[in-house]
This record gives sequence, structure tokens and C-alpha cells, in this order.
Amino acid sequence: MSPHKQHPVIKEFPFQQTLSLVPLIIYWKKKTKSKNLIEASIAQNIIKNLNNSFELFDNISNHSVIEKNKSLIEAMLTALISPYQMEHDLFGISMPYLFELYYSTSGVEAIFGKYGKSFMEDLFRSKKEEINYYGPTLHAYGRILKENYGADTQFTIPLMKINKFDEKLKIVRSYEMFVDHSFVNIEPRKKLKKLSEKQIIELSNNFYDLDLWFKTLPPDNFEMRGFAINYIAEVTQQQSISSLKDNLLDKDAIISKTHFAKLERRMRSLLKLPDLRLGIAIFTLEGTKFLDYLRTWQSIMPKPELLCDCFPESAYEQAVKNERPCIISDLENHPNPTKIELSLIEAGFKCLIIAPLHFEDKLVGVLELASKNKNDLNPLSNIKIFETLPLFANAANRVTLDMDNQIKAKIQEEFTAIHPIVEWRFIEEASGLLRKERGDEDFEKDPIIFNNVYPLFGAADIRSSSHERNKAILIDLSEQLHNADDVLKYIYNLKKLPVINQIRHEISIQLKTLNKGLTAGDEMRIIDFVKREVEPVFTHLKDTDPNLKKIITDYEKKNDPEQGILYKRRNDFETSLEMINDSITTIIDDQESSAQDMFPHYFEKYRTDGIEYNIYVGQSLLENEKFDPIYLKNLRLWQLIVTCQIGRKITELKSKLPIPLEITQLILVHSNSLSIKFREDEKKFDVEGGYNIRYEITKKRIDKAVIKGTNERITKPGSIAIIYSQHEELLEYQKYIDYLISINYLTNKFESYELEDMQGVYGLKALRVEINLKGKEVKDLDNMEKIAIEAMKIEI
Repeated sequence: MSPHKQHPVIKEFPFQQTLSLVPLIIYWKKKTKSKNLIEASIAQNIIKNLNNSFELFDNISNHSVIEKNKSLIEAMLTALISPYQMEHDLFGISMPYLFELYYSTSGVEAIFGKYGKSFMEDLFRSKKEEINYYGPTLHAYGRILKENYGADTQFTIPLMKINKFDEKLKIVRSYEMFVDHSFVNIEPRKKLKKLSEKQIIELSNNFYDLDLWFKTLPPDNFEMRGFAINYIAEVTQQQSISSLKDNLLDKDAIISKTHFAKLERRMRSLLKLPDLRLGIAIFTLEGTKFLDYLRTWQSIMPKPELLCDCFPESAYEQAVKNERPCIISDLENHPNPTKIELSLIEAGFKCLIIAPLHFEDKLVGVLELASKNKNDLNPLSNIKIFETLPLFANAANRVTLDMDNQIKAKIQEEFTAIHPIVEWRFIEEASGLLRKERGDEDFEKDPIIFNNVYPLFGAADIRSSSHERNKAILIDLSEQLHNADDVLKYIYNLKKLPVINQIRHEISIQLKTLNKGLTAGDEMRIIDFVKREVEPVFTHLKDTDPNLKKIITDYEKKNDPEQGILYKRRNDFETSLEMINDSITTIIDDQESSAQDMFPHYFEKYRTDGIEYNIYVGQSLLENEKFDPIYLKNLRLWQLIVTCQIGRKITELKSKLPIPLEITQLILVHSNSLSIKFREDEKKFDVEGGYNIRYEITKKRIDKAVIKGTNERITKPGSIAIIYSQHEELLEYQKYIDYLISINYLTNKFESYELEDMQGVYGLKALRVEINLKGKEVKDLDNMEKIAIEAMKIEI
């Protein structure tokens, strides 16, 4: 039987046992002849006293014999433990292989009662009749095989663990017991049975098979005479740390209140403080602030929000700053208490330890220990908890990562991808939803609104993109029809099939229609005609007439392999469009990163036939930073510079485009603040409120705005159209324009116009400024921080 399989239950020890002190008496008799005179003298004195206690030479069947000769027995036991150990340590003797104590030190009696009254129950946590003697039986057989047959199985009885609830301290204390059977003699009751080498090997190889042992060496043939020595050691600290390690492996160990209560009990056992309170506060991934809104920690603070509001100069900051535990043994007399210490005192706490938790040199949180008894916690307590700090740090780091992943998943589920600047607000909302799912608290989802933010809007559009796209379609369709007609003409000359001329007639009608211009539905109608009426004829004749195979194959090669139709001009248009948009996106993304470094703001862009983008900046978007109007000015100047850079780049790119498309650019100025709200149905932000809706309408229509009294679009290639409505806005942007002229980003050619009213949009004006497409690039402006400096110099 393998040792890893479930052991059979042996309810009674199968060998006869006799409690006897004779093996110890024999030991002392030998010591009377010791060369160590002191040792010999002690032994002679013990033997002399034994001559007056003949009952100790007999088998001992009850406790009265032990009690009557207790002093003499304790003297004899000095062979095993010192008088000091007898006074202070946990020690006892018992019947061989039976764990019922016949003698025990005062320490054992204080914990387990007289003769270890509760010892058996605490040891096995069960009734006596349910004890399994499988292990002791194997150990006895191992000794028999070794002592009588010379085969060493090296089987030892493992340390036995005992947990005992301390009624006084109200904690569970842990002990380990080592049992020594050195003073147990195994005596044959019958003539010793001879075993062959084959039988000995079989027993050794099948050591865990008790049926084989019982059959080969019946237990009735042996008697266990002597006594077992029981050494007991308290291991509460080691066991508490081991249990903490196991408990902290649970992913919810410091989140679940039930699991955290178990951790608190372990720490109480470790420090032997029944009134100890345990807490933990976790920092964000960046290690700069507490995760207060996630409720991922169990703080001892009556008002956990104080940790964030009153952290400076508190015991928490001292622990974090000094990177070592802050120990306050007497809170009430602590000098210069902050609101945090005063709150703890108000809650009844008298002493405190705040220990920083570091994972791979990164601060991940703090461990809190507090008691309502002064001086319960002191520097010695800090030594005891030292081994636990890495365990709590690992758990805190794991929870931080897990919660971060859960929150990101919840944000993705509820809100989709979120811009980093407003992520903090979505984290608040997502963490609330997670708490609600865990049943920790009631939570009602609030709308996500940011009030009093300032908008910036910009657009780079392909000039006449619809016209260019239709032109590309028209050219491709015409060429497709002409190619098909050429093949059909060739086929007719060979085959003289009347139906071929009928199809050519249909093609001529389609071409005449296209010559009048492209209308809605023309593209799909002509493609359907070619696929349904023309190409099936080509497919049939290609397979049946070798003379037609080449010309039809040449026709097919002119078609796009993926589209199955001629797609040359349209492909050129889309390639040109993609090259332009990629270039614009690269510039905006690169410069946007620098702009975020100057001051955080919300940014989003959209790709259509060109690129549009929204920027929002304001105090409500920020979790920690402070907004000032200078940053709005800075972004407006930055937007103008980036728009100039885009104009220059696309002008340079024009010669490389398959179709030389041009772009127009505009900027919408809106000085009044507005509110933006996250629309859960559309998973995006929109302006909020009736008045603010006008801003959205304006954005959608200004690309088609024309100069008042004309049909001329305000947007023009090589220029920037700055749309505004207030005179103060004009004055502000004239300052920016003057500055950009001075650094060769703009020419001195700019014009001011009024715009025709549009549906729902009235009273707009515009500046049209010309980009200096040939001016030298000011390299210093690649560093966006310098733009901020220049912006601050502009007085509005």
C-alpha cells in the first residue's frame, strides 16, 4: 500500500503495552559506575532511594503510584530534561504508544489539566474511540524488524500538532509534540519467529501493508514495556505565520470581511492580544494615493476617507516616508496628533502600529494594528510581525492588480474605451458596480457629467471629397464598360452571335447614362449588369473556345482580384485619402502627447473623409490638478500651430499621392463653458443641455459655411478658417495670428468675414488665415513646452 493512499483505521493499538520505569532504572544503575563523580553520585543517590520504593520496579497501572513517588520520579527524569526545563517546559510521560499522560510538568497541567485531562481530545480533536493507531502500529513494527531482524525501515512518527483555545487570552494557541520511544523495550512474548531474507524484503517493500505484518508477525507475539517521552513546544507564532501565508493566498483574503476576520484572529494569536484590531489600506498602482473609492481594504479608521484627506504629517505618512513601521504605544499622549490620530483615539484605540507594505521595492499599502489597551503594541510587537509584512504586501499587490483588471473589464463592459484623463471618474463608477455585485453595499449608478469645461474643435477635410470619389467611380465604371465592349466586339467578329450585339447595345446605353454624370444607384446597377449579363458569357466562351481565352483572361486581369471589378481609380482615391489621413493622424497624435504633458485634457478624434477632433479642458475633468485659464489659451495656440504643421505636411505629400487631393482646415472657437455627458447608449460624450446643443449643431454644419453674400466656402486649401461669434474671441486670436506670423507659420495675408446663416446657426464670423507653406520650420517649437511659455506672454 502506498503511503499516499488513505490509511486504514486501527481503532485499538494491537500490541500489549505495559507502563514501566524499569528501562529508566536500568539507565541510572549504569550511571552509578560513571567516571564523572558528580553524575555517579546522583545515580547512586537515586538507586538508594529506589530501594525504598520497590513498587517502581513493577508494572504501573494507575496514577497513584506516580503521585506517591513523584519527587523520586522527577529526580529520575533529570536524565531526560533539566530541572529548569521541568519547571518551565511542557513535558510528560505516557504508556507506550498510547498518548494518555501518567506524569506531566506543571506547564502541561496549566494548559491541558491534571495528567493532560484534555490532552487526548485536543491532540486528535475527536473522541478517544475514534483515534487511529495506524501510524504507531507501523512504527512498532519498524522497530521489531530493525531490532530483531536487522532491517532498518527508518519510519518515524511525525510531529503531532495540537491546537488549544486559551480561555484567558481568547485566542487559539498552537503546539507540536515529539514522542520519543527510546525507553520502550519490545519484548517477545513467545519464541521469536524466524524470517527468511525473502520475507524480510517483502515486509520492507510492502511496509504500509498492515495485513501482511499481522500475518507474518502477529502482534500478540510482542509486548511494549516502558514509557514514552512526550516533548511539547508552543509554536503559536510559527503556526500563525504559516496560517497567514495560506490564508493570504486566497484572492479575496483582504477584501472579504469573512476572510479578513480570519486574518485578524491569526494576528491576535501571533501577538497574543485578544483585543487586537487588524486593518489594511491599499495604494493605487502608482503608489501615490489610497484606493479609498474601491473599498478594497479593511481599515481600522472609523472614517477611512480621512486617510486621503489628512494623510500629511500623520502616523501613516511617517511610516510611508521613513519606510519603516510607526509605533505609538500611547496614543492619548502622542505629541501633535493629526485628525487621523484624534479619530482613532475617539474610536477607543490606545496604541497603534502602522507598517508600510512594499512589493518589489514598490509601496503597495500599509498594515494597521491597534489595541484599546495602552502599551499592548510596542517595538517587540514589531519584531513579531516582521515576517508577516511581505505576506500582506504580496496580497495587497495582487488585490491591486486584480481590482485594476476587474475595473478595466467593468469599464469596458459598461462604458467602452475611456480617455485616461477621465478614467478616474469611470473607476469610481465601476468600483461601485463591483461592490454592489459583491453585495458590499447599495449603489445607484449616477450619470457621468463634467460641468464647466471649455471646448475646442478642429477639422481637416478633403477638398471636394464627394466630387473626387464620384469622379473615380465614374472613370472606373466607364473603363469597365469599354473593356467589356472591346471583348464583345472581338467575340462577335469570331462567332457572329446576334446576342453579342444586343449586349453591346446595353453597354452603349449605360455609357450614355454615365456621360450625363453619376447619379444614385448607377454604381450598383452597372456592376450588377456586368456581373449578370456580361461576365457569364465570358466565362462560358473562355472554357469552350480556346481562341477567346487570352482576350477574356486579359479582361479579367484588369479587374481588382478582391473586388472582382475594375477598381483602379477608386483604389487611387482611397489610397490618397488614407495617406492624407495617416499623415494628419500622426501629427495630431504626436503633438497631442506633448500637449497632455503641458496640461491634461480630454481629447477624441474621428476619421471620416478627413479628421475631426474634440478637446475639452476644465477643472471638473481633473482628479487632482488645478485648472487655470492660461491652459485654455495654451491649447488654442497649440491647436493653431498643429493646424499649420498639418497644412505644410499635406502640401509636401501632394506630389506623392496617386490623386493630388487637397485639404481644407477649420477651427471652431467657443469661449463659453459647457457640460458634457457620457451617453451609455452610444458609448461616447455629448454636450449636455439645450443651450449647449447649439454648439454641436454648429460643429456639424460649419464645414459647408459660405461667406455672406457669396457662394464661396469659408474653407480654402492652404488656409485655416477660424470660426467665432464674439468680438473678444477675434481679439484673442489676432494675438495668436500675429505671433505665428512672426515665427513664419502664417503669412501676413488674413481676411475677416461674416458667414451666411444656416439652419439653427446664426451670427457666425470667420478669420481666414494663410499658412506659410514655404516658410522655415521653427525647430524649437517641436518642444511643446516652449509653446506654453510663448502663450503666457500673449496678453488678451
